[in-house]
Amino acid sequence: SPTTSTRPGGAANVALNVASLGGRCTLVGLVGNDEAARTLEATLSAAGVTCDFVTVDDWPTILKLRVVSQQQQLLRTDFERPLPADATEAVSARVAGHLQDASVMVLQDYDKGALSQPEVLIERAIAAGVPVVVDPKHKPVARYAGADLLKPNAHEFEAAVGPWADDAELVTLAQSLCAVHRLNAVVVTRGGRGMTVVQQDGGHQHIPARPVDVYDVTGAGDTAAAALAVTRSLGWDPLACA
Repeated sequence: SPTTSTRPGGAANVALNVASLGGRCTLVGLVGNDEAARTLEATLSAAGVTCDFVTVDDWPTILKLRVVSQQQQLLRTDFERPLPADATEAVSARVAGHLQDASVMVLQDYDKGALSQPEVLIERAIAAGVPVVVDPKHKPVARYAGADLLKPNAHEFEAAVGPWADDAELVTLAQSLCAVHRLNAVVVTRGGRGMTVVQQDGGHQHIPARPVDVYDVTGAGDTAAAALAVTRSLGWDPLACA
C-alpha cells in the first residue's frame, strides 16, 4: 500500500541539514496561514531548528508533491502562487533581529519571492560582521555582491559568466567574478564532476566526486550550502570547507 511522507524543502532543507551537522540554526522565511506551515514548523522544531516564520495571509505555503514507485519518480506537481509584493520587507526585519547572535548567514535563493532583495540582507550582515553564504538562482550576480561565498551549480555559473572551454577557463572566470563582486570565494557544484573552489586571492582546487546511484538528486545543493555554511562559521577557509 502507498505511504505518504512529508519533508521540509527549499531553505527549510538547508536548515535541517545545518541542524543535522550539529549547528544551531534559526530559519526565517515566508509561509501561509495553513496546515502545511504548521506541519513544517513542527517537523523543523522537532529536529532542533528554531523557526521565525513570517505568516502571509491569503497565500498558501509552497507545497511540492512527488510520486515515487520502486525508486523511480513518476510524477512531480508544485502547488504555489506568487507572493504579495510587500511580504519580503518583514523577512528583512526578522533577519536583522538575529544577526547579532549569528556566526554566518545563508541565503538560499529559489526565486520564489522571499529573497527579492538579497542586497539589503547582505548589506546588513556585512555591517554586523557576519559572513554570508549564498546559494544563488537566476538573479544577476551583482545582487549578491559582498557575499563571503557564492555556491552556484554549473548551470547557474554558466548563466552568470557564459560557457567555458576547460577547467582553467572556469577558474579564470570565477576569479573575475570574485574581483568584480567582492566575493571571498566561489564554489561551483558540478554534479558527478565534483566541485571547483576558486578564491579571490587566486587559490583554487578541483574536488572530485564519488559516484553514487540515487533516484532523486533533489536537495543536493541544499546539503552543500549547509555544509559550507557550518564550516565557514567555524572559521575554516573555503578550500577546507568544500
